[in-house]
Amino acid sequence: MKYTGGDVYKRTLLVIACLVFAGLAIMTGLNQWGNGPTSKHASVEQRDPEIPHSSISAAKQTAKFSDTPGDESADKSKPQPTHMDWISRPNWQLSGLYREHIDELKLRFAQGDQRAGFILAANALRCNRAASSQEQLEQKIQRATEYVDAQATIDREMNRFEFCQGIELSERQAHLDYFSTLAASGYVPALEVIGSIPDKLYMQYSHQADLPRDEYIARRDAFQKQKYGYLNQAASQGSLYALQRLSYINSHQPDLLEPGQSSVSVALANTMTLLHFSQDNTTYNRAQFQQNRLYDMVSAEELETAQQLSKQFVDKIENSGQLYTAMENDKSVFTFY
Repeated sequence: MKYTGGDVYKRTLLVIACLVFAGLAIMTGLNQWGNGPTSKHASVEQRDPEIPHSSISAAKQTAKFSDTPGDESADKSKPQPTHMDWISRPNWQLSGLYREHIDELKLRFAQGDQRAGFILAANALRCNRAASSQEQLEQKIQRATEYVDAQATIDREMNRFEFCQGIELSERQAHLDYFSTLAASGYVPALEVIGSIPDKLYMQYSHQADLPRDEYIARRDAFQKQKYGYLNQAASQGSLYALQRLSYINSHQPDLLEPGQSSVSVALANTMTLLHFSQDNTTYNRAQFQQNRLYDMVSAEELETAQQLSKQFVDKIENSGQLYTAMENDKSVFTFY
């Protein structure tokens, strides 16, 4: 049988189409075999904290994958946190001028209103950073012209200057006293603030920067221990920000720990606790990165200790019934200093 040119062309197209469909079918099958089912969130590596201590070496070789918070395919058999109240930190921003609010805030704070005290402290610090005279304002504006975001900086300086008109220097400098008083009373937002202030700034604002060297070091070291205690106190009351800070501090500053404590065990326990309670992906992913880093250096005995400590931390926080997130408005908690 003879074929015309049109017939040959049609048969050639048919053969090519069959080969293309066959190739797609093979590739689809290989992809499903190799990858398995997918979820709507990318999975992140998580090593199993419940691995027996005798199998720590094997555990490091067999890290398993789990889904990020909110994934519908997450393991529903995993124990979930009990109901907790998420506590919001005070909104310290004020409208108008500070002098229009300060007397009422002081009265409320004197009557035991901790939120009023926090607002006082935050705005006193804002005014302490503001120009106190027209001459100072002009100097700040002149310096701001050298910045990349010059106009934004100039606007901020002018707004601060206007907001703080009529506020005495002593009131501007009272921010640390307010925050310290609140922290000493156990108020969690203030514990977070004092627990994160850099040592050098604390010594400056507490008028101890010019002490003789040995006395300066002794006072600074005493403050380091105090703010470490404040962070632990905040963490026990549900501050995820404090847990985040402690995880880093305990893995880098072992001298702050009690004698006999393992820095990696305590840091890992902080991280496990953070993973247990965190509900935003940013906090969760940071904690998981830290957990994986700590797993690379933990021993079998230290892992077992970390698991025991984490359970104690979780129980204590759940007994408090409250949590403070480590993120607010998609940013890390604002701690002022």
